[in-house]
Amino acid sequence: MNARNRILAIALAMDIDEDPAVRRRGRSVWVHDINRGRKQFGEYHRLVQELRLDDARFKAYFRLNRQQFEEVLQKIGPTIAKMQTNYRETISPAERLCICLRYLSTGDSFRSIAFSYRVGFCTVVRIDAECV
Repeated sequence: MNARNRILAIALAMDIDEDPAVRRRGRSVWVHDINRGRKQFGEYHRLVQELRLDDARFKAYFRLNRQQFEEVLQKIGPTIAKMQTNYRETISPAERLCICLRYLSTGDSFRSIAFSYRVGFCTVVRIDAECV
C-alpha cells in the first residue's frame, strides 16, 4: 500500500470515528429536575433532620448513634469535603456521610439511595467509593 492509500485509509477511519451516531451522547442536563428539589424533598434535608431529634430512630436508621456519627464526621469530613464552585453547590460532608452510611447499613441499591437522597446515581457511587 502506498503512502497516498494509507492517508486515505486513515482519513476514512477518522471519518467513521467522527460520525455523530458513533460518538457518545453528551449530557442533556446538568442536574435533573427531580434532583433540583434535594433541599426541599431529599431524605437528608427532611428525614435525617427529624431523626436527629430521636436517638433510637437515628441509630436504627444509620446503625450509629448521633455521637458516633459526629465523631466519624469529624475524622473523615475534611477528606470527603468538596470545594464550592460557581457552577453548583456541593454536597456537604454530613450529607455525603449519610449517603455512605445508608448504603453500608442497608445494602440498598445505589439507584434507590440516589432517588431517596435526590442525587445522581454516579454521585452515590463516587461518594461510596470515597468514604469507604
